[in-house]
Amino acid sequence: MNSLRRGIALNIAHRAGCGEAPGNTVVACRKALGNKADVLDIDIRHTQDGSFIACHDARLDRFTDARGYVQDLPYRKIRTKDARSEEHTSELQSH
Repeated sequence: MNSLRRGIALNIAHRAGCGEAPGNTVVACRKALGNKADVLDIDIRHTQDGSFIACHDARLDRFTDARGYVQDLPYRKIRTKDARSEEHTSELQSH
């Protein structure tokens, strides 16, 4: 990055600011941006039906009440699982 060559430190929000909200969630992204993050580090995984979601782990066990791998379930089933926050898992869409 050009800013590193110039000696400028960047505020990078790992897993979208997981220190203040469940990692890779919209809530974490909003908090990180509110804390003036320069970069949001977000992990992306694909579901069985080809959707993409923000999820750090390949398995769902740690962040949801589901068991198994993200790639083995369709988005509609993952969306209904508990992401340990007040929101559902969000599907990523291109615009």
